[in-house]
Amino acid sequence: MSVIIRLLKDKYKSIINSIIALAIGFIGGIFAIYVAGFDVGEAMGMFWAHSIGNPFVDIYPLTVTLTYSAPLMLTGLAFALCARAGLFNIGVEGQLYMGALGIVLASSMLGLPTGLHSLVILGGAVLFALAWSSIPAILKVWRGTNEVVVTIMLNYIALWTADYIIFKFYADPSDATKSIPIPAYARLPLLVEGTSLSWNIVLSIGVVLLVYFFLWYTKFGYEMRVAGTNPTAARYAGINPRRAVISSFLIGGVLAGLAAYEKIAGIPPSYSVMSSMANVVGAGLDGIAVALVGANHPIGIIFASFLIGMLSAGAKGFNLIGIPKEVVYIFQGVIVMSLAVPNIYTLIKRKIKGVGGG
Repeated sequence: MSVIIRLLKDKYKSIINSIIALAIGFIGGIFAIYVAGFDVGEAMGMFWAHSIGNPFVDIYPLTVTLTYSAPLMLTGLAFALCARAGLFNIGVEGQLYMGALGIVLASSMLGLPTGLHSLVILGGAVLFALAWSSIPAILKVWRGTNEVVVTIMLNYIALWTADYIIFKFYADPSDATKSIPIPAYARLPLLVEGTSLSWNIVLSIGVVLLVYFFLWYTKFGYEMRVAGTNPTAARYAGINPRRAVISSFLIGGVLAGLAAYEKIAGIPPSYSVMSSMANVVGAGLDGIAVALVGANHPIGIIFASFLIGMLSAGAKGFNLIGIPKEVVYIFQGVIVMSLAVPNIYTLIKRKIKGVGGG
């Protein structure tokens, strides 16, 4: 009984600490707006109106926030899964680019039955991202290469490789600034007509819950978490940390591929890859912030992605009253950092402990 009470206290303490950190972050962000010389009341009113508004009167602002949030759940989960296995995976961004390349290549395979073609397009996103994520996994396990350095380099390689192939061979004949579009039958249907919100939000939440079950209610998920927390203890317990490394990278690649599919097949109006990967770029790196804010926990990631989506949607309100983008970035950054710093410290401490114990 005492153990249960202690666990509940720890749980509520974590929630209270997060609420306090969020409040501090918003106060810091609001202070930045005030120092920049803008009316705080007007600014926050516009922020709320464009991110949440009054859903009972107009649901559109909330749908914008949810549209931003959905892919971030998956990219945040991809980072968090590796973090649970003791890895710092910066490579989700590059896996997104390769997933986008897979989508475009598969979309060009016209002549297939519609149902089969839809599966091929989804499979192209997942397989290309999966293949890209296997590179740092192999190098980490067999050569001991630092995953941070490798994944950062792979991000740049993926960006320019995917961008070159897409716009050299698969640009839209009617508009060279975007790729050929995904066929209409392979797109995710809209959840709310007249908005950009599709079934991607349902897909993302479903995948997050599935990964939560995997991590906390399966033997393999438990072994992955143990291997990430203490590799030495894991070896003594008969757990293979190398298996956890490979599995976390590969599952993360699948999640990145699904995120790429959501970004391109689930957000209107173009349903294409834009030049320089403009409609994909940044989602993998934003996922790191989502994971850190969500304490690398699947349920926390749902709420964290909503917060980041809210910050992105609300920024449009700031822009309408002339607040410079630099001030907007400060506002967003202060809030994210106030929530993420404690979890960054925990992750680094665990990483150092793992290296020392290895």
